[in-house]
Formats: sequence, C-alpha cells, structure tokens
Amino acid sequence: MTNLHETQLRFNPKIKIKTDDVQLSNNAGLLFYAEFKHAAGLDQTIDQAAAQLSEKRIGPHYSKTSLLNQMLELNIAGYGNDVAADALQHDPVMKQVHGTTDLAPQTTISRFLSALTCDDVLHLDRLILTLALDYIRTNHIDTVMLDVDSTHCDTFGHQEAASFNAHYGVTGFHPLVAYIAQLNLLLGIKQRPGNQYTSTGVKEFLAPIFAAFCELPFDVQLILRGDSGFATPELYTLCEFYDVKYVIRLKRNAALDQLADEFTPVVPKHFDQNSVIYGEFNYAAKSWSIDRRVLVKSTHQVGELFFERQYVVTNMTETGVKLLYLAYQKRGAMENLIKESKAGFFMDKTNSHTFTANAARATISGIAYNLIALMKLMALPKEQRNTTISTLRFQIFHVAGKLARHAGKIIIHLAQSNVFSQQIEALLANIHTLSPLVTN
Repeated sequence: MTNLHETQLRFNPKIKIKTDDVQLSNNAGLLFYAEFKHAAGLDQTIDQAAAQLSEKRIGPHYSKTSLLNQMLELNIAGYGNDVAADALQHDPVMKQVHGTTDLAPQTTISRFLSALTCDDVLHLDRLILTLALDYIRTNHIDTVMLDVDSTHCDTFGHQEAASFNAHYGVTGFHPLVAYIAQLNLLLGIKQRPGNQYTSTGVKEFLAPIFAAFCELPFDVQLILRGDSGFATPELYTLCEFYDVKYVIRLKRNAALDQLADEFTPVVPKHFDQNSVIYGEFNYAAKSWSIDRRVLVKSTHQVGELFFERQYVVTNMTETGVKLLYLAYQKRGAMENLIKESKAGFFMDKTNSHTFTANAARATISGIAYNLIALMKLMALPKEQRNTTISTLRFQIFHVAGKLARHAGKIIIHLAQSNVFSQQIEALLANIHTLSPLVTN
C-alpha cells in the first residue's frame, strides 16, 4: 500500500490519516494460530514434511520449512495472491508469527512453488492425511464416515493440462477430494486434467488413504459415501479388500427398475399424499463379478403420477434400508466443505503455468484447511466448530496490533475496544490447555 502522507478526510477536515507506523499490523490475531500450532505439536509435523521435499537450490537463503510455513500463513490470513508477500515482508507481527525477521518476497515463493516435483506434491498430500490421522489417533476415533467427490477448478489462461469438462461446461482442472464427514477434515486431494471422468484414478487416490488407516494402532471402521459417478466395480473391490463399508448411489436403469418392481409399487395408491417406500434386492451388473446388495427408495410427491426411484449399492448387510438412506443423504453436507476449501483457502486457484505447480498450490491450500479445521476441533467450543475461515479472519486473525519492545521483551498491544476480545481470550485459554497430538 502506498503511504498516505497526511491525507485529510473531507467528511471531517480535522481528521488526517497516515501510514507511517511500521510497528502496526492488521494480522495480530495470527499469533493465536502460531500458538495453537505450537501447542498441538504441529511445528514438528510440518518440519518433517518439508524435509522430504526435493532441494535443487544451491545455498538457499530461505529453508524449505520456512517457505512452506510462509505459504501456509499467507493462505490462512486470506492472502490468496503471492504478491502479498512483498508488502507483508515489513509486517512486524507476521515476522513474529513466522519466527524470523526475514520473510521471503513473492519471487522466491513463486520459484519455490515452481520447483516442486510430482513426488513433492505426494509428500505434501501425505501431510494433509497425517494431520487428520494424528487427530484420529489422539482421540481414538473408531468409526470414520469418508466422503469422496470431484470438483472443478476453472482456469483463465493457458495452464498445462487444463481442458474442457463437458459436465461443468468450462475449462480447467477436475480434482478428486475426500473428507471425514463428522470432523470436517480433509484426507487428500488429487489434481487431474479437466476432462477426466468423475471416478478416473479414484482407486489410486483412495488406496493409500485406506492403507494408512490400517496402520493405526487400533481398528477404525471406514464408511465410504459417493455419488453415482463413483459407482464402479474397481472401487467396490478396493473397499472390500480393505474392509471398508460403502454406500454409493447407482444410476437408474431398466434392469434396476425391473427388479424394484417386485418390491416397490410403480404407481401410488393415493395420488393426493406424499409417500416413501423402501426396498432391497441383490443385483449384479454385467461389469460386476458378484451380486451386491442394492437398496431402492421410491418417493411420491403430490401431483406426480409415478414414484421416483433412487438406488444405492452397499456392502453393509446388517443395517436397515431407511437408516442407510438417511446416512447417505447427509453426504450433501460435503458440498459445504468443498466450498470452504475453494472460497476460503483458494484450493481452486490456478494461476501457475505448470500442472505440477497448480497441483502443489491446491495441496498446500489443503494443508492450510486442515490446520484450521484442527484448530476449530481442538480449541473452539463445539457450537463454533462450523465457523468459516472468513469469520475467523474477521473476528480473530485480522485484529489490529502494535508491536513494542520493553526490557528485552516483545509486547503486542491489542485494542481494548475490540468487540471480539472475549472470544479471543477464550480461544487462547483453550489453546493453553492443549497437549500435542499423538504421532506415529
């Protein structure tokens, strides 16, 4: 921002504004993120992940850990454009959050991002999973509802591997994502060209996640939910191999309707009433090697002539049909998690030229998402755990502060008139009760 040299305001000529205090910051609340990261033992987790990244630089001025942390801090603070790093080099509080007086400029961050390899992206994606697994391990969570989906990231230029997606009607990328429904934690992201079908590569995407859960010191029952785009035999087989339960929607077809006719009516008895009828049968499509349990939900709305049928396939044999449908319908909440990842953490930002750099950028966004998701789970009251990152930035992270030094100490002065001071005090008190997450 250009300095305002005593600009006089017109609504009140007695007021002049000036940007001349180098010790002021509008990011003072990021100190609470840094405090949480330290209390939860996440500094070491990030350090270990950064150490696995390739290094092609000779005598680098900024370490891999420093650059990764700076990108995470910029993302969490809401600075989606790397160029913000240039102005924030001089932010006194950002320096304290980062633990250095020397923050990297935009050019260094861009070079770091562009130098990352495909293997580096996999290491970063593993960090997303590690953060989620550490929370599960620490809290001994024995049942995990896993939602898998794809989304679209639009491109606006000539990005490598960007292509037209007929379903979305736009050009860009088409990544796979997986979340833990009851915890709002991300498990992984796999960037793909825009023209890939929904389920393309899902086996390679989910297999490492399933395997990682098997390495936990206790049994965890995974339950996978997916829409009809994931109704593929290779996914059923993968789930069955790892003893993962699944509930996946099937596209309606004549064969399913013919079988359903034996269990549920085609035409309702009472056209002036809404009604829902559930049924089930065994079914094997031509591409399936075995019969599987298929559930049908027939719904009639007043004014309609016929029942509308919806099918799901599952390997859960002991659970009732209605209960399984209710569980599947809650999958719709995943759209909010995807929206938060994209709008809040810039997961869909695609301004790098190479495919790998854009994949790395999306993955780093996923890491930032999980760090804040953990902060909400561990340090916020239960009723505030669905708070969006935009709200956290407004209420906590973008608090104004002034850095001062006294007797060898650094003091960050916050405004006494802050409307959200009680929330901040409660957050800090909760952070100071935390123990580090249990790691491998």
